[in-house]
Amino acid sequence: MRNKELLRPVHRPAGPRAAVDFGVLAYDAQAAELRTQGKPVTDLGKGDLSPAMFVTPAPLAAFIKRAFEEGKTNYPPVGGVDSLRTIIAQRETRLHHAEGISKSNVIVFPGARAALRAIVEHLVLPGETIAAPIPLWCGDVYPRLVGAALAGIPTSPRDAFHPTAAAVAPVLREARLLMLNSPLNASGRALPRETLRDILRAVVEENRRRRATAARELYVLYDQIYAELLGDRRDHASPLAMVAGAREHVIAVDGIAKSMASTGLGLGWAIVPAALRRPLISALALGGPGAAHPVQAGLADYLAAPATVDQHRAALRKRLRAQAAVLRASLGTLRARGLDVQWIEPDAGLFFSVRLRVPGLTDQDVHRRLLHKGGVAVTPFDAFCVRPGSNWFRLAIGWATPEALAALPAAVFRALWQPRHASVAAARAA
Repeated sequence: MRNKELLRPVHRPAGPRAAVDFGVLAYDAQAAELRTQGKPVTDLGKGDLSPAMFVTPAPLAAFIKRAFEEGKTNYPPVGGVDSLRTIIAQRETRLHHAEGISKSNVIVFPGARAALRAIVEHLVLPGETIAAPIPLWCGDVYPRLVGAALAGIPTSPRDAFHPTAAAVAPVLREARLLMLNSPLNASGRALPRETLRDILRAVVEENRRRRATAARELYVLYDQIYAELLGDRRDHASPLAMVAGAREHVIAVDGIAKSMASTGLGLGWAIVPAALRRPLISALALGGPGAAHPVQAGLADYLAAPATVDQHRAALRKRLRAQAAVLRASLGTLRARGLDVQWIEPDAGLFFSVRLRVPGLTDQDVHRRLLHKGGVAVTPFDAFCVRPGSNWFRLAIGWATPEALAALPAAVFRALWQPRHASVAAARAA
């Protein structure tokens, strides 16, 4: 691997707790401002699913409505409705062969984001270190919120921006928390099973060393919110069913936002070691009532019919594949016409990582021109803790229509065309 291929992560020292700008939202706001001015925007930055194209499963909506009509509008039990926690535990065992998980390991939160934040705030003290491969969604925000240091782990496009076990090893000794995400919210690729196995073995060994010195133990926070978008569930490596002794230091976070096209319903969950249940339940109780009672009850009924769930999953993936095919064709057109474009094929097709090099333009220049001259919103990788100058962008396909994706080449060339592209295209055609 050549060093110049590695993305340069941002390293942050520990400091006082502080509210921070979330880079992804800052870019989203720029696109939203243009829309308020009545200007059309092909939004490839929004990591959401358009309800016009991706519909919440009708049976789930019906079960939620029924729960509401039955009067389930009071506070739900802190930590989640019993029937939902039971079926989530059973589902994790059935899908990922994670034996020994029970409802006592499951905590229901008002969304996966809420789960991630509560876990980070509980586990990490000011001055400690959070290690994370870069790019990582929200990777810089959580360390600042708790006053922790960020140890960014460099990654390469050769590995679809997942870390290697060798790259992770040097940061484990100093870290209190290792954050991982698979499939990755940037490339859509799944973390290889053998890589995860090697990382977990290293975590087990590090905790064995710490016990001998009474040091605070190392935890792994594993965000698997996109796992259900994979073509084959067997492609997802669950950290809960892989390495002996690892589960007591692993927290897996999931939810319905993407897999059930329900980003606005606000329901996620965490599968936690027994030792963390009580303190996390207390943190959840202090934060409010949790996920809406009708949504919890309705989801429990919906998940009780796995065949129906799988039918919706297949339809969702078919629509995403169609969207991905249109974007792939447009990227191919851009490359054929002379732009220096490279992309990573996703395993779970909501995001593409796209490298776009335009001589003389910075990543911010490219972003501004695409947005203001082409009406195209994308997310530069600096939103994910990558130092500026990587030439990589995240393109999301859940919001733009197929027609807008097909029209992308014209919009991009309107924004970025330079005379040299004509000669490059001619040479490729010769």
